[in-house]
Amino acid sequence: MQEEIKKGVSVIVYDIPLYFLIFHRNSNWKGWEFPKGPVIDGEKIEETFQKLIKKTGLRKIDVTHKLEGQRRFRKEGKLHVYDVFLAKTNMNTPVILGKIDYDTYLWTREDRVLEKLSWNNEKEVFKKALEILKK
Repeated sequence: MQEEIKKGVSVIVYDIPLYFLIFHRNSNWKGWEFPKGPVIDGEKIEETFQKLIKKTGLRKIDVTHKLEGQRRFRKEGKLHVYDVFLAKTNMNTPVILGKIDYDTYLWTREDRVLEKLSWNNEKEVFKKALEILKK
C-alpha cells in the first residue's frame, strides 16, 4: 500500500538586516513556526504560496529562493512534504492574522530564531536558508 503524501508550502519571510517572521500557532498544537499551508485539491504550488501570503496580509513580498529539498514531517499517519521558499518583505508592513491558526507573530533576529522554532525539521530548513542568505 502506497503511503499517502500531503503536499504543502512553507515560507521563510525575512527582511534585511536579517530578521525573520515567525508565527505562534494556537490551533492543534502551540508553538512557533514559519507560515505554512497545504496544497488543496490540485492547486499549483505557486497558487498555494500566493494564498498563504494573502492570509498573512503581506502585500509586497518578493520570492528570492526556493530551497532545494523539502520539509518533511509525519502527522496523523501521513507524510507531509512541503516546498520551502525564501521571501523578502519590509518588516514595517502590517501582518494580518485573520482566519489562520495563529494568535500572534514576531519579527526576530536571526540569532533568536532557532530557540523559538518548535520543530527540529524546521530548524534544519532554517539553517539551510541562512546559508543561502549569507552567501
